Amino acid sequence: MSDSDVPSLCNTAIEKSESDDENEEDYEEIEVEQEPVVCLFCSSTLDTIDSGISHLKLEHDFDFSKLCLDQYSYIKMINYIRKLNPTPEELKIKDGLIPWEDESFLQPGKFEPWLTFDIESFSNNFGDEKNHRKPSTKKTITLTIDEYKEMINKIDELENLLQISRNNFRTFLENDLNLLKTSNNKTDDKDDHQDESYFSTYSHFGIHYDMLSDSVRTNSYRQAILMNKNLFEGRTVLDVGCGTGILSIFASKAGAKTVFAIDQSEIIYHAMDIAESNGIKNIKFIKGRLEDIKLPVQEVDIIISEWMGYFLMFEGMLDSVIYARKNYLSPNGILLPDKCNISIVGYGDVERHDAFVNFWNNVYDLKMECMQKECLKEVSVETCKPEHVLTEPVVVCNLSLMEVDLDYSNFEYKFSLKVTHSGSLTAFVGYFDTFFQLPTPIMFSTSPSAKSTHWRQVVFYFRTPIAVNKGEEIQGIFICRRGRKDIRGLNITINVFGQTCNYILD
Repeated sequence: MSDSDVPSLCNTAIEKSESDDENEEDYEEIEVEQEPVVCLFCSSTLDTIDSGISHLKLEHDFDFSKLCLDQYSYIKMINYIRKLNPTPEELKIKDGLIPWEDESFLQPGKFEPWLTFDIESFSNNFGDEKNHRKPSTKKTITLTIDEYKEMINKIDELENLLQISRNNFRTFLENDLNLLKTSNNKTDDKDDHQDESYFSTYSHFGIHYDMLSDSVRTNSYRQAILMNKNLFEGRTVLDVGCGTGILSIFASKAGAKTVFAIDQSEIIYHAMDIAESNGIKNIKFIKGRLEDIKLPVQEVDIIISEWMGYFLMFEGMLDSVIYARKNYLSPNGILLPDKCNISIVGYGDVERHDAFVNFWNNVYDLKMECMQKECLKEVSVETCKPEHVLTEPVVVCNLSLMEVDLDYSNFEYKFSLKVTHSGSLTAFVGYFDTFFQLPTPIMFSTSPSAKSTHWRQVVFYFRTPIAVNKGEEIQGIFICRRGRKDIRGLNITINVFGQTCNYILD
C-alpha cells in the first residue's frame, strides 16, 4: 500500500510536521476527540481518559506506566477487566504470569472508550516532565506512516473478530428458545451425571481428530450425501450429535434448505465458527440434548447421524436417533444410515494373547494372577490382523434403523462358526457393517479384513487358547444386554465350549 492509499479517519486532522528534514522518517499527527470513560474498578464516570488515568492512580493505586504494556497487551487487559471484573490487586503480574495473556481477550465486546487510548505513546512519554499530560478534551498522538498502517491493520483485525462474534451471537439468539429444557423429558440425577460425563468427552479435540481423519467413516458419509444430492435438494435435515458439523456442511452442499445441527458438547461452538469460516449460512446450531429441547419445526425430511460406537452399540447414542425418528421424521422421511449389523469371527493370535493375558503371570518377578481374571472381563478394543482370522463370520444382530426400538441392545443369538484354518483359537472378534440404502448405495465395514477405522474391532479373549481344526463347527450362544451400571455400556455373555464367559464394554 502506498502512502496515498492510507484511508482517512473520521473526525481527525492529519498534519505533516514542518520541522522534518529530508532524512527524517515521515510522520502524521492525529487529534482524537476523547469520550467519557467509566472507571475500570468502580462506577465513577470521568470526562476523559486522562482524567480516568489520574483517577485510577489516586483512588485505586493502579498505574498503567508500571505495567510496560504494548498495544495488544493493553487491549487484552481492558477486555479482561471488563469481562471478569478483577480487583487492582488481582491484576498484579506474579511470577511472570500475566492474567490477561489469553488471545481470547482480543475479541471485543461492546464499545469501550478505554480501547481508543494509545498506551505505547503514554509509556514513552511517562517520566518526561515536559510531556506530562494534563486533562483535556483532546490529545495529540504522533505516528509514523508505518505505525499508522499498523494501526489500520489492527483495526481491521478487531473488526473481523467483532463480525464473527456478532454472527455467533445472532445464531445464539435465533436458537434461544431451543435451549430451554422441557420438564416432560427430564431425566434423573444419575442419568444427568452420566450424560454430562459422556458429552464432556466430545469437547476434547483429539476425539474429533480421530473421527475426521478416519477416511472410511468420513468419506462414506460424504459419498452417501453428495452422490444422492437429489434427495437433499430443498429438504429440511436434522443432524443428531453434529460434533464439528461436517455432516451438516455436506448436507448443505448437497442442496438442503435448512439443516438443524444439535450437540450437547462444547464442540458445537467451534462447529459454528467452522460453518461461518466456510460461508455456510443455512445451518441452525442448537446446543442441548435432543430429548430436552423442542425443534422450531414439527418435522424434518432427513435425519443424519454418526452415532456408532465400539461394537456398534457402545455409547447408546442410537437412543437419541430413535427419539428423533419417532418425534420429528416425516412419514416419507429418510434416515441415514438406515441399516447396520454386528458380526463375530473366531480369532487366533497366540503371540498377542500371550502378551495380553499371560502378562499377569510374571510382572517384574511378581505374581499377579488376580489381575488376569479382571482383565479378561473387559472387552479389548484393538486393530486385528486378517491373517489370524480362523473362521467364517456370522451376523449375530441385524438392525433396521427405521424400525428398531430402545430395546435394540438386548439380544440373544445362537451361532455356528465354520473353521476355515486350523490353529489355536484365542478369542472371538466383533465388528459392524453400516449401510446407506439409497439410489446410489454406500456401505462400509469395520471387519479385520477391511481398511482400518477408528472403531477398530472388539476382542473377547479366552483364558486359554483352544485348538480348532479346519471344517469344524463352533457352536454357541451370544447374549448382549445394556450395561447394568452404565446405560451407555454393554454386558456380553458368550456360552461356548461348555463355558460361560462374561464381558463388559464400558
